[in-house]
Amino acid sequence: SEEFEAAGSCFRLDLYPRGYRVAAGDGEYVSVYLHTTPFQDQLGHRLKRRFRVGLLRANPLASSEYLALNQDPSERAFFPPHAEVVAVLGPAPDPALPPARSAGVQGWVPLSFFTQGQPGPKGTIPKGGTAPKPDALKREFVAGKFEKGGVVTLLVDIL
Repeated sequence: SEEFEAAGSCFRLDLYPRGYRVAAGDGEYVSVYLHTTPFQDQLGHRLKRRFRVGLLRANPLASSEYLALNQDPSERAFFPPHAEVVAVLGPAPDPALPPARSAGVQGWVPLSFFTQGQPGPKGTIPKGGTAPKPDALKREFVAGKFEKGGVVTLLVDIL
C-alpha cells in the first residue's frame, strides 16, 4: 500500500494473495503484514502496537444470514478471530540486533474467501437465522467479480 499515518505513526501494508512462506500442504492463504516506514525508523521510537486486519463487507448479507453464521449483523467489517497481532516495532534494545520493522499474519484468510466466500453455518442455526446462499457468500467481500479484477477493501484497526 501507500504509506499512511495511524495512531501517530507511519505504516504501509503488504498483502500476499498466495501467502508468504505458507507451507506447501497448508492450502492457499492470504498473508498480510504491517510495516513501519523509513521515516518511522529515523525517529528511533519503539512502538508497541496491537492491530487487526479485516475485510469490508462490500455486499453485506441479510441480518438473518449473519445470525446463522454467529456473527454480529451490525458489523460492516469481518475480522478473522485469529487476526489480532501485538508487536513491538522499531529499533532493537540491543544495537547489534536489526530493528523490527514488520508484523503480520501468515495465514490470515484462505484465498477461497474471495472466490467462494466464507464457510457457511456449522451445526444448528440459531432461532431467527437463515442459511446464506452460496452466491451471496461468494459476493460478500468482493466488489465486482474476483476473477475479473474485483475490488477488496482491507481495514487496519490499530487498537
